[in-house]
Amino acid sequence: MAIHCWFLSWDAEEGRWHRWEVWQDADAGGESWGHVHKDLLPPDTGVGGGEYEVLHEWTGEEAMRLTAALAASPEYPERDRYNAWPGPNSNTYVAWVLRRAGLRLDLPPSAVGKEWLGTFGAAASTTRTGLQAGTPLMGVKVGLLDGVEVHPFSLTVGVDLVPPAIKTPFGRIGFPE
Repeated sequence: MAIHCWFLSWDAEEGRWHRWEVWQDADAGGESWGHVHKDLLPPDTGVGGGEYEVLHEWTGEEAMRLTAALAASPEYPERDRYNAWPGPNSNTYVAWVLRRAGLRLDLPPSAVGKEWLGTFGAAASTTRTGLQAGTPLMGVKVGLLDGVEVHPFSLTVGVDLVPPAIKTPFGRIGFPE
C-alpha cells in the first residue's frame, strides 16, 4: 500500500507545530499554494484511515535548514499539478524539500512518487549518496545509502546494502533500518 509523507515543523515563536504537505485538492484549506498546504490537517492526523509514523527527526542546524526549505514551498515547481501515480504527488514534494534542505533520508519504497523527476530527469538521490535518473515508465537509482533500485512504472524494486533488505512497492523485506 502506498504511503503519504509530510513534514512537521516546530514554530517556537507561535509555540505550535505546522504541517506541510501536498494534497490532491488545490487550495483545500489552511495556507496553500496550489496543491502545497500548510496546516491543512492537524499534525497528528493520519491519512487514508491509518496511523501516522515518524520516519525521521531533525534537530539543530538540520532542523533550521528544513524550516528554511519549507518556507520556500511557494516555489515548489509542481505546486499546480497532482497525480497520485506516477507523480508529482506528496512524496515528490517531500523529496524536493529534502534536496533543497540538503538533508539525507531514503524514503520508504512504498512512497510512490518519491522518484518523480518529470518526463525525463536526473538528480542526486535524497540520501545525497547516490544518483538517479528516470522517466515515468522506467528509472534507476544507485547509491551507498540507497542501494540499487529500478523503478518500473514509478514503483520501487531493489536491494538495500546497509542494512541488507529487498525493496518492493509494498515495503522492505530484511533487516530493519
